[in-house]
Amino acid sequence: MHGNDQAIGSDIGCSLSATLAASSIAQTARVANVQLVVNAFHGHAHNHMCQLQYHPLYLPGTGLEDFETCERVFSSSNATAALIRHASYFHYIQYLDLHFSQWDADKYAELSTLLLFRLVRQLIWFQVASSLTTTSRLSGSSPQTWQNLMHIVRCIQMKP
Repeated sequence: MHGNDQAIGSDIGCSLSATLAASSIAQTARVANVQLVVNAFHGHAHNHMCQLQYHPLYLPGTGLEDFETCERVFSSSNATAALIRHASYFHYIQYLDLHFSQWDADKYAELSTLLLFRLVRQLIWFQVASSLTTTSRLSGSSPQTWQNLMHIVRCIQMKP
């Protein structure tokens, strides 16, 4: 176990919970508050009661996580199959290492771009909010009017 209050996503999280409850680590899992979850995409194929109990959409603490990261990683590695099918063991491992190193670099680059974009957006937002506050004092408009306007602008700009 890697600590308390962990959620583990699996295509069969609902049936896996019964397996975990009957296993030798059941008591350790209960004490650590391990929660088994059905991946968001696969969860929609399960029955209604299963979704209510195991789908991340309905579970507090899972946030916006869809538990599909492994699916995306391994799906991307499918492209390597044709290239390494007849390779030697050394070149097979070498190419997989190259693939996943590039995967990591691409994800970190995307994350950096996303964080930079959000930082710039917030800095622009603070500049606009500051200008609106100054303008409202100068023009005599009520602060509530400007707060409502700022709320509308904030709702429009929710996406990254």
